[in-house]
Amino acid sequence: MRMNEPSRWQAPGAADVFTKMVAAGQAIELTHLAPKWLSGSPVAVETVTYDRLVAWDGDALRRHGVLLEEAHRLEHLFDACGTAACGAGGCFICKAVDARGYDCRCERHVLTMTNYGELNAPVWLIHL
Repeated sequence: MRMNEPSRWQAPGAADVFTKMVAAGQAIELTHLAPKWLSGSPVAVETVTYDRLVAWDGDALRRHGVLLEEAHRLEHLFDACGTAACGAGGCFICKAVDARGYDCRCERHVLTMTNYGELNAPVWLIHL
């Protein structure tokens, strides 16, 4: 399990890290699709996490032989992260089918939600 150090959460210029990751394609900003309980705060999902748990490529669809809707998987990810979206963030468990997995069974994945903004103005990043 990967844990983030609290000093990293409140580092000055941390919001720039979020912006740079989105600009470089290392994260996908999904603020417009985030649920209302995130109160319009910027939200992004790390590209690797997004590819594995939300948006499957053609190879994963052929290998698993299952067509799962991307919107449903994203909604489930946001519902699971609700427990971690307070203060500086934290770890949460999401049951999902991994596109890189060996079968199409739901498995538990421990994900991290990190606040790269201030406590009163969060900038969330969801990652493995």
